[in-house]
Amino acid sequence: MSSYHTILTVAACAVVAGVGCSKGAADAAETPQAASSVSAGAPLLPAVNPCEQKLLAPADLEGILTMPITGTKPIPGDAQTCWYTTSGSDHLALTLRPGHGLAAVQMWLDGKMPLPYTPLPGVGDKAISQADSHRIVADKNNLLCELEAHGVTQEMRDPGALAKKLGSLCNKIFASAH
Repeated sequence: MSSYHTILTVAACAVVAGVGCSKGAADAAETPQAASSVSAGAPLLPAVNPCEQKLLAPADLEGILTMPITGTKPIPGDAQTCWYTTSGSDHLALTLRPGHGLAAVQMWLDGKMPLPYTPLPGVGDKAISQADSHRIVADKNNLLCELEAHGVTQEMRDPGALAKKLGSLCNKIFASAH
Protein backbone atom coordinates (compact mmCIF):
# COMPACT_ATOMS: atom_id res chain seq x y z
CA MET A 1 0.00 0.00 0.00
CA SER A 2 1.43 3.39 -0.94
CA SER A 3 1.96 6.03 1.73
CA TYR A 4 -0.54 8.21 -0.17
CA HIS A 5 -3.19 5.48 0.09
CA THR A 6 -2.29 4.82 3.73
CA ILE A 7 -2.72 8.50 4.65
CA LEU A 8 -6.11 8.67 2.91
CA THR A 9 -7.25 5.43 4.51
CA VAL A 10 -6.22 6.54 8.00
CA ALA A 11 -7.89 9.93 7.51
CA ALA A 12 -11.07 8.32 6.23
CA CYS A 13 -11.16 5.82 9.08
CA ALA A 14 -10.59 8.53 11.66
CA VAL A 15 -13.45 10.65 10.37
CA VAL A 16 -15.85 7.79 9.60
CA ALA A 17 -15.27 5.79 12.76
CA GLY A 18 -14.51 8.73 15.01
CA VAL A 19 -11.74 6.71 16.60
CA GLY A 20 -9.70 5.34 13.71
CA CYS A 21 -9.45 1.86 12.28
CA SER A 22 -8.30 -1.16 14.17
CA LYS A 23 -8.51 -4.86 13.59
CA GLY A 24 -10.91 -5.16 16.51
CA ALA A 25 -13.18 -2.41 15.19
CA ALA A 26 -13.16 -3.90 11.70
CA ASP A 27 -13.92 -7.38 13.04
CA ALA A 28 -16.75 -6.07 15.23
CA ALA A 29 -18.26 -4.05 12.39
CA GLU A 30 -18.45 -7.05 10.11
CA THR A 31 -20.83 -9.09 12.22
CA PRO A 32 -24.50 -8.84 11.27
CA GLN A 33 -25.36 -7.75 14.82
CA ALA A 34 -22.80 -4.93 14.70
CA ALA A 35 -23.93 -3.86 11.23
CA SER A 36 -27.55 -3.65 12.34
CA SER A 37 -26.64 -1.79 15.52
CA VAL A 38 -24.68 0.81 13.55
CA SER A 39 -27.67 1.66 11.38
CA ALA A 40 -31.09 0.09 11.25
CA GLY A 41 -31.26 0.79 7.49
CA ALA A 42 -27.87 -0.76 6.65
CA PRO A 43 -28.03 -3.83 4.45
CA LEU A 44 -26.68 -6.94 6.08
CA LEU A 45 -23.95 -8.76 4.22
CA PRO A 46 -22.48 -12.07 5.27
CA ALA A 47 -19.76 -11.68 7.90
CA VAL A 48 -17.07 -12.69 5.41
CA ASN A 49 -14.42 -10.83 3.49
CA PRO A 50 -15.55 -9.41 0.12
CA CYS A 51 -13.05 -11.83 -1.52
CA GLU A 52 -15.04 -14.76 -0.15
CA GLN A 53 -18.38 -13.24 -1.14
CA LYS A 54 -17.39 -13.35 -4.84
CA LEU A 55 -19.46 -10.24 -5.56
CA LEU A 56 -17.36 -9.40 -8.62
CA ALA A 57 -16.05 -11.83 -11.21
CA PRO A 58 -12.84 -11.29 -13.21
CA ALA A 59 -15.05 -10.65 -16.27
CA ASP A 60 -16.67 -7.71 -14.43
CA LEU A 61 -13.24 -6.10 -14.10
CA GLU A 62 -12.08 -6.52 -17.71
CA GLY A 63 -10.68 -3.39 -19.29
CA ILE A 64 -9.92 -1.59 -16.03
CA LEU A 65 -6.37 -2.75 -15.32
CA THR A 66 -3.50 -3.18 -17.75
CA MET A 67 -3.23 -6.86 -16.80
CA PRO A 68 -5.97 -9.48 -16.37
CA ILE A 69 -7.22 -10.40 -12.90
CA THR A 70 -5.68 -13.66 -11.72
CA GLY A 71 -7.04 -13.91 -8.17
CA THR A 72 -8.09 -12.20 -4.98
CA LYS A 73 -6.25 -11.43 -1.77
CA PRO A 74 -7.72 -10.41 1.59
CA ILE A 75 -5.84 -7.60 3.32
CA PRO A 76 -4.38 -8.53 6.72
CA GLY A 77 -5.94 -6.38 9.43
CA ASP A 78 -8.84 -5.24 7.24
CA ALA A 79 -11.53 -7.90 7.04
CA GLN A 80 -13.69 -5.67 4.83
CA THR A 81 -11.25 -5.11 1.96
CA CYS A 82 -10.33 -7.39 -0.93
CA TRP A 83 -7.67 -6.90 -3.58
CA TYR A 84 -8.38 -8.28 -7.05
CA THR A 85 -4.84 -9.10 -8.16
CA THR A 86 -2.94 -9.61 -11.42
CA SER A 87 0.33 -11.37 -12.16
CA GLY A 88 2.04 -7.97 -11.71
CA SER A 89 1.56 -5.09 -9.31
CA ASP A 90 -1.77 -3.92 -10.77
CA HIS A 91 -4.75 -4.50 -8.48
CA LEU A 92 -8.23 -3.25 -7.72
CA ALA A 93 -9.14 -2.72 -4.07
CA LEU A 94 -12.77 -3.25 -3.00
CA THR A 95 -13.84 -2.12 0.46
CA LEU A 96 -17.34 -2.78 1.82
CA ARG A 97 -18.22 -1.34 5.22
CA PRO A 98 -21.80 -1.67 6.49
CA GLY A 99 -22.82 1.34 8.55
CA HIS A 100 -20.18 3.68 7.07
CA GLY A 101 -21.46 4.72 3.64
CA LEU A 102 -23.27 7.93 4.61
CA ALA A 103 -20.39 9.31 6.67
CA ALA A 104 -17.71 8.38 4.14
CA VAL A 105 -19.40 10.10 1.19
CA GLN A 106 -20.45 13.07 3.31
CA MET A 107 -16.85 13.55 4.42
CA TRP A 108 -15.91 14.16 0.77
CA LEU A 109 -18.95 16.36 0.12
CA ASP A 110 -18.09 18.46 3.20
CA GLY A 111 -14.54 19.04 1.92
CA LYS A 112 -12.86 17.09 4.73
CA MET A 113 -10.65 15.12 2.33
CA PRO A 114 -7.55 16.82 0.92
CA LEU A 115 -8.25 15.96 -2.73
CA PRO A 116 -10.67 17.32 -5.31
CA TYR A 117 -13.64 15.11 -6.19
CA THR A 118 -16.54 14.99 -8.61
CA PRO A 119 -20.08 13.99 -7.57
CA LEU A 120 -21.06 10.74 -9.27
CA PRO A 121 -24.82 10.68 -9.98
CA GLY A 122 -26.57 7.37 -10.60
CA VAL A 123 -24.41 5.35 -8.22
CA GLY A 124 -26.09 4.21 -5.02
CA ASP A 125 -27.73 6.95 -2.96
CA LYS A 126 -24.66 9.25 -3.15
CA ALA A 127 -21.22 8.81 -4.64
CA ILE A 128 -18.08 10.71 -5.54
CA SER A 129 -15.21 10.06 -7.90
CA GLN A 130 -11.63 11.03 -7.09
CA ALA A 131 -9.67 11.04 -10.36
CA ASP A 132 -6.12 11.34 -8.95
CA SER A 133 -6.41 8.15 -6.91
CA HIS A 134 -8.59 6.31 -9.47
CA ARG A 135 -11.23 5.82 -6.78
CA ILE A 136 -14.94 6.06 -6.16
CA VAL A 137 -16.65 6.22 -2.78
CA ALA A 138 -20.34 5.31 -2.81
CA ASP A 139 -23.17 4.85 -0.32
CA LYS A 140 -26.38 2.87 -0.57
CA ASN A 141 -28.47 2.44 2.59
CA ASN A 142 -25.34 3.28 4.63
CA LEU A 143 -23.26 0.54 2.99
CA LEU A 144 -19.89 1.93 1.87
CA CYS A 145 -18.60 0.64 -1.46
CA GLU A 146 -15.15 1.98 -2.25
CA LEU A 147 -13.17 0.91 -5.29
CA GLU A 148 -9.63 2.03 -6.09
CA ALA A 149 -7.74 0.92 -9.21
CA HIS A 150 -3.94 0.68 -9.36
CA GLY A 151 -2.51 0.24 -12.86
CA VAL A 152 -5.41 1.38 -15.03
CA THR A 153 -5.49 0.98 -18.80
CA GLN A 154 -5.01 3.96 -21.10
CA GLU A 155 -8.76 4.05 -21.77
CA MET A 156 -9.56 4.09 -18.05
CA ARG A 157 -7.20 7.02 -17.44
CA ASP A 158 -10.12 9.12 -18.62
CA PRO A 159 -11.73 10.00 -15.27
CA GLY A 160 -15.26 9.80 -16.68
CA ALA A 161 -14.76 6.33 -18.16
CA LEU A 162 -13.21 4.96 -14.98
CA ALA A 163 -15.86 6.53 -12.72
CA LYS A 164 -18.63 5.08 -14.91
CA LYS A 165 -17.09 1.59 -14.85
CA LEU A 166 -16.36 1.59 -11.10
CA GLY A 167 -19.80 3.07 -10.40
CA SER A 168 -21.46 0.21 -12.30
CA LEU A 169 -19.51 -2.26 -10.14
CA CYS A 170 -20.70 -0.62 -6.91
CA ASN A 171 -24.27 -0.62 -8.24
CA LYS A 172 -23.94 -4.36 -8.96
CA ILE A 173 -22.75 -4.92 -5.38
CA PHE A 174 -25.54 -2.76 -3.95
CA ALA A 175 -28.12 -4.76 -5.93
CA SER A 176 -26.77 -8.04 -4.52
CA ALA A 177 -26.79 -6.69 -0.94
CA HIS A 178 -30.58 -6.68 -0.69
